[in-house]
Amino acid sequence: MKKKTIKKNSTSHTSGESGSGLPETRASDVEKNISVEVKPKTQRRRFTAKYKLRILKEYENAERGEKGALLRREGLFSSQIVNWKKASEQSAMNALSKKRGPKSKVNPLQPKLTALEKEVARLKEKLRKANLILEIQGKFVGLLDANLDTEKTS
Repeated sequence: MKKKTIKKNSTSHTSGESGSGLPETRASDVEKNISVEVKPKTQRRRFTAKYKLRILKEYENAERGEKGALLRREGLFSSQIVNWKKASEQSAMNALSKKRGPKSKVNPLQPKLTALEKEVARLKEKLRKANLILEIQGKFVGLLDANLDTEKTS
């Protein structure tokens, strides 16, 4: 009997009598096992604040063995509970630390305005120095021209 070799994913299967004790593999069997079906993309679950609070209360009131059962029943992970608890505590702290009274009347753009005013003052000083240097260079060139003219005439 002839032996046929079918290669798929760098492994070879031998058809016919092999003596290895493995079942025979045929090309038609390999082709049947290939799935070209595209699975739909799963959507992320979104939990409402009300749901999260309910689950957090249940989780905190549950005993040790019941906590795992709650997570399995709801299809949740313990890391989600930890994150929800942190977010809940943080939002509670933010709510308690809010200052009462009228809002400050400071313009939110004031720091940027101050920085820009400093930059304008710095650039004006730089321009003044550049103009002074140009004025001195002009006078120097004038003196050199005058000196050259006197040397040529003498």
